[in-house]
Amino acid sequence: MANLLTGDYEAVLQVSEATVNRLLASMHQHGANGPLQNYPTFPHTVSVRLGDVVPIDGVRGTLWAQVSAPRIELIHGATDRFRIKVAVRSRYRPDPDTEPFPTYVHGRVEAEYALEDIPRDCRGWGKLASSYLWFRAVERSVTFTGDASYEDDFSVIMPPDEATMNAQITKQLAVLLVHVFEAAPHKVGPRFRKGSFKSLAQAPGTVNELPVPFLPSGVFEIPVGGNAVVVPLGVAQDPPPGLIDSPTNVVLADRDFAVAVSSESIMALVEPALDVIRSYQQTWSVTVSTFWDDEAISTVYRGSVDSASAQWLPYGSHAVISVEISGGVRTDSVLPNIDFTVTQPFHLDFDPGDEVLRVWPLSNTVTAHASGLGLPSDSLNAIAQGVGQTVQNLAGSAAASLASTLDGMSSKTQELRDVLASLDYRSDAHLDDGRFHASGIVLRGWISVARRKKPVVKFKKIDADNISALESWIPGGGIDSFEWSWSWFNFVRPPGDARYRDRYVLRRQRGTSNGFGYLVGRVPIPGLDGSGQVCLHISGWTTDTTTGDFMRMFFGPICTRFGWPDMVRIDAGRLHLREYLDAQPQGVPRPPGPVETGLVDVTARHARAVGTNTLLVVVPEAWDDAAEATLVEGLAGCDRKDAGLLVMVLLRDGALADGGELNVRLGALADRLPAPLLVNEDVDGAWSRAFAVNSAQVAWRLLGSDGGVLWMGEGPVSAEHLTGVLDRNLYPCPPATPVALDENLEELFESPAMLGWLFDHHHVLDPAAPRERAKCPPWVTVQPGELRDVVAEVSFVRQGEVSTANELERMRNDHGHKGADDPGAVIVLDGADEREAEALAESLGPAFTVIPDPDGFLAGGVGVRRWPTSVSIGVSKVTIRDEDEEEMT
Repeated sequence: MANLLTGDYEAVLQVSEATVNRLLASMHQHGANGPLQNYPTFPHTVSVRLGDVVPIDGVRGTLWAQVSAPRIELIHGATDRFRIKVAVRSRYRPDPDTEPFPTYVHGRVEAEYALEDIPRDCRGWGKLASSYLWFRAVERSVTFTGDASYEDDFSVIMPPDEATMNAQITKQLAVLLVHVFEAAPHKVGPRFRKGSFKSLAQAPGTVNELPVPFLPSGVFEIPVGGNAVVVPLGVAQDPPPGLIDSPTNVVLADRDFAVAVSSESIMALVEPALDVIRSYQQTWSVTVSTFWDDEAISTVYRGSVDSASAQWLPYGSHAVISVEISGGVRTDSVLPNIDFTVTQPFHLDFDPGDEVLRVWPLSNTVTAHASGLGLPSDSLNAIAQGVGQTVQNLAGSAAASLASTLDGMSSKTQELRDVLASLDYRSDAHLDDGRFHASGIVLRGWISVARRKKPVVKFKKIDADNISALESWIPGGGIDSFEWSWSWFNFVRPPGDARYRDRYVLRRQRGTSNGFGYLVGRVPIPGLDGSGQVCLHISGWTTDTTTGDFMRMFFGPICTRFGWPDMVRIDAGRLHLREYLDAQPQGVPRPPGPVETGLVDVTARHARAVGTNTLLVVVPEAWDDAAEATLVEGLAGCDRKDAGLLVMVLLRDGALADGGELNVRLGALADRLPAPLLVNEDVDGAWSRAFAVNSAQVAWRLLGSDGGVLWMGEGPVSAEHLTGVLDRNLYPCPPATPVALDENLEELFESPAMLGWLFDHHHVLDPAAPRERAKCPPWVTVQPGELRDVVAEVSFVRQGEVSTANELERMRNDHGHKGADDPGAVIVLDGADEREAEALAESLGPAFTVIPDPDGFLAGGVGVRRWPTSVSIGVSKVTIRDEDEEEMT
């Protein structure tokens, strides 16, 4: 009968399915760069051609997909295959004149992977193949379950039904898995070769061993159940190759891995010690006086063992191997022979500290009796003690030999650690518990993997109609939904939002193109149609690093601001625009209406950075109907088809803060113009000074794509005149397209180099200054892990602004209670000198470091264009919640 723990093998290793899934999640988050480039990876985004490798149904084009972490599903009883599940979300663009394929595909792909031998005649593999595992997708096993759709403007006369569409998608996916994404062989060593493992999926329960009345209750109940991969091991010798079939029970007890050793193999190790004991011989010279003879009798007693046997006695936390020895001590004299029995117990337990099985002999008991009269009791006792001591000495040697072999058994986990280390550079495995049963020993332990990296949320404009979040992903997991929201700067249009599960793009329904290349969409979106802010919040799941279960995850929002950063040439000086939000009171102690949230620098930072024509309309006082009509009709009459144009209306400084009808009117104007409209204020009068606006009337300035002034107009201008000016003077250039204004500052400030730029600024501000020995070491030498011990937040603010005052108040509330030794806040104060920076630092408290930035040089060095801009150090926007495992979506 096969052993309940190990089947027909001496020992087995079991690894849980959940642990395999944790390792697959680590492979998903490895990526292809940096120190992990030599580790196996699973892609989180792919770009692939359909129809190039194997043409199917006339489909040819490019597909971009997001791929979740894979999940393995063990097949009960399988010795060479398993199933993989992975969630995908893709976007497809067909080549011209090809058969249609869904634009958006979202669902779950399942496939069976089989372990195949690498043919020995494959060049270079002949001497290596036996040490590698090569799993290959079984093409006929690939299935897709989900949904698909076409873009609104893609013409499909008769879209296929769901079953037909899924079959079409499945055919393409099968080709990709078999031909394009063929898995590379992975080196694991000969122990884990084909035929050396088996998958078990067992319902929870217990198995009962044969009861023995005198042992404690419960020892014979072994908890079983769960999903695991089983690999045979050897105790005295490696297991023979061949089909593994006999192990039937999963004995993990909800642990990550287990090593089970059969009691038969342990007792087989005891047998050589019994042979030594069976060969035992010893002699004693004895001289005694008998009661029937006056003369003493001298003789020799010869001791030997007649039989020796061992019994395995488990007690849950330990076991005893009880060796029963019987033999005799005989003489050729008239004195009686002696019969003896020895009970020699060995104690066996598991030391979790050193992760070894320990065995040592306990004190034995000896019983001896003479078969006749004439031998004094003291002589009998001396012989009995001699037998016991000799057996005890033999037992000590036997225990040392047995311990050495068993220690080699528990060290089999090193082989497991080696395999794990080839998959996850942060993995580890250790045994910490041992249980002793009638069938043998079960050692259980834990396997750790690298901690999960934080989600990545990135999006960018990829064409005139789409903002794509293809590069967003959750390491070790997958994204379920994308929640977009957007708002326009200064009330040009109302805010909006959208939520998608089947696509990672925010798509503006395509409108019609006009002469300025401006696409008027049905639902305009910032970044595509004008300046504003787009935010993305993702929800999904990650693989728990401890249990392997799903953990629900919510991350964000991450926001990007779009606009025209390089509007004017650098010789115009530093010019800014204000941002306002319409703040309605919701328990917040501030008045209703527009609230200034920031100031943006729109001066080009490079001499050739300006790239679009701009019609600047400066309105010193009230907006009037005539100027509005001139704009609408003048632009509509322009015949130029080769020039982009941006219209910017500049009101007096503070006008937008008044709110009211003017803001509503300008918002409506944006929908009437054939070019994007930017509404702002003449901040500090700097625009008027830069472009020589001196009158109290509406002033018109046409700036070319190089930033130079092409035309100047004062006061009322007719629509016909404006049309003529545009026709004659516009520079040929691409359409006025907003671009992202923000850098990913959170990611940048994960490196000490960014703080080093701020702290060590004295090295660069005045390169002509005399070189003196530095008082302080460069900050860039600090380790990244020490950043959060020093700084909790970095904020760029501009002196004298309302938005700066609000931000400083917020920071005072967050950090004002901290001491000088706590992680504090660094403030980079634009437009301030050393004296002003020191005054602000003194007013804020010891946790604040204030760095002056007189001309925005420091902010510009890290890509900051907006004040205030604040960056938290070491603070994640991730929310994780435990939930029951559910199907991936």
